Amino acid sequence: MDLDDILPYVGKFGLYQKLIYVILCIPASIPAVFTLFNVVFISATPEHWCRVPEIDFLYQMTPSERKSLTIPLEKRDGRIQHSRCKMFDVNFTQVAYDALSQGMKPVADPNWPKTTCRHGWVYDREVFENTLVSEMDVVCTESWKPTLATSLFYAGSLFGNILFGYIADKFGRKISFLALVVTNVLLGIIAAFPSNYTAYIVYRTLIGFTFPSIFQIPFIMGLELMSPDKRTFSGIVVCVFFASAMALLAGIAAAVREWFKLSLITSAPFIFLVAYWWILPESPRWLLSNNRIDEAEVIIQKIAKVNKKEIPPNFIRTFLEEWKDTNSEVKGEESKAYILDLFRNRNLCKKVTIVSFVWVVNAVVYSGLSLGASQLGVNAYLAFAISSLVEIPADLLVWYAMDAWGRRWVTCGTMLVGGLACICTIFIPNDNVWGPVILSNIGKFGIAASFAVIYVYAGELFPTVLRGSAMAIGSVVSSVGLIAAPHILYLSELYGRAVPIIIMGIMSVAGATAVAFLPETLNTHLPQTVKDGEEFGKNMKFWSCVKRKSSKKNEQTRSNPESPQVEMQSPSIWNTSDERGPSVKEDCLIDTSKQSLTNKLDNNSTNALIT
Repeated sequence: MDLDDILPYVGKFGLYQKLIYVILCIPASIPAVFTLFNVVFISATPEHWCRVPEIDFLYQMTPSERKSLTIPLEKRDGRIQHSRCKMFDVNFTQVAYDALSQGMKPVADPNWPKTTCRHGWVYDREVFENTLVSEMDVVCTESWKPTLATSLFYAGSLFGNILFGYIADKFGRKISFLALVVTNVLLGIIAAFPSNYTAYIVYRTLIGFTFPSIFQIPFIMGLELMSPDKRTFSGIVVCVFFASAMALLAGIAAAVREWFKLSLITSAPFIFLVAYWWILPESPRWLLSNNRIDEAEVIIQKIAKVNKKEIPPNFIRTFLEEWKDTNSEVKGEESKAYILDLFRNRNLCKKVTIVSFVWVVNAVVYSGLSLGASQLGVNAYLAFAISSLVEIPADLLVWYAMDAWGRRWVTCGTMLVGGLACICTIFIPNDNVWGPVILSNIGKFGIAASFAVIYVYAGELFPTVLRGSAMAIGSVVSSVGLIAAPHILYLSELYGRAVPIIIMGIMSVAGATAVAFLPETLNTHLPQTVKDGEEFGKNMKFWSCVKRKSSKKNEQTRSNPESPQVEMQSPSIWNTSDERGPSVKEDCLIDTSKQSLTNKLDNNSTNALIT
């Protein structure tokens, strides 16, 4: 049974859907953002240097003078700075006594022998009052541990996405959402009490199991109540919610400045989401797909009542026989396609390879620029807030551009501009702190914009019978690539903070180049069979531009019952698109922004499993 056949009679996007959608935007944005990004502040590494207890009695010297006496200078980030992990290996008591006895302050000799920190570290508390890193001394020889924690978080999300997706498909959206909330809150609270940093890594890995499902499932529950023509708008709205939640996190972290309080604030309050069990309906689309007609009927009747629509009792059953008749032939045709067909056909193989590569680039660059925003040498809270807010105009711009100028050149252009901006950091002098910040945020603007297009664009390139398989391949490949993102950021510790930005810029330019070899899909009918998919874009001209269709012709095409239709299957939780598919301009995976945003955060989106 196709819910989209029923929605015109009960309201495509009436008061009921709007209320449920707004309610569901809360767990789809705030808890999701806090789960992924609170580690930016909890595991932040403040400026630090070796603690030398021998000079604690030197009250005649300022803290800066003590630091200059005990800590050698070294070149880091292109500038001469005090070492974070080494100290002079001398008897400071004797050095101080000799100098003070002559009425002078002791001064360091650059030729003194050096050693590693012996008595712990002193941490600069100007930005962070304390972090988990500073409390547990996870620096110097152990500075790799926060990177590992983030990588394992992404690894956990890959498996968790499959687990909670299966629960949602098998037992329903509501029970999967409840399991997610309880798991996320409990693990978040437990993670606030780690015995050591290794325990925290374990907790973060387990928390990763709930992401990005904590975003996907509630958003999909709302999306499945809507007609296809409202889903792009709804996706853009949740993108704005998501970016705003990131800025909110920066504000909360700046106000708290303590990792323990922040850890509890970003987890415990969301226990109230358990109350959603009594507020939210089960997805009627899921109920229909599982032949639970009577339960779906109750929800449909409620939707109609709130939207002030009148429908007869047992309304759904009147469509059932017609649905069976119109889908039986298509089902038989779909069974003839196999995943290996993507690699047996040259053009399909080219497209799936390019899409997988571009997907990896978008995932790694977006995550890298988001997680690395606080490492750019300016106030960490301000930098993260700016990085978050630039996404809002990017999403709004691309909302218009993708339907005006096409998917291909918009994706290519935004990735190219963002990538070149990141690469240009190589020309910024080391003493220019704000230069890399500005350029990295231009890069963030570009990659956020491309993410709002790439998912729908990828789906439109493949035939209906293989769309889910192709998307799943791209999703899995990008999920594995995400595990490497924190390690790219770690290069800033070894070679300077500009190095990761330059690497991500090169990746973005490479992705933009690859996109240019894909065909345009705007205003075209999507391929349905394997043969259609192989032929689609085969004779593409490299410099071709999108061909606009007149509104009159569009309307005529849409009203023509013999216009080719695209079959969109939805046995998986992640497919919320029109199961039969709209025609002409709407002929695509309409739930674009939902999919693209899911991919950003962790991009572990096995939400691509549209089979």
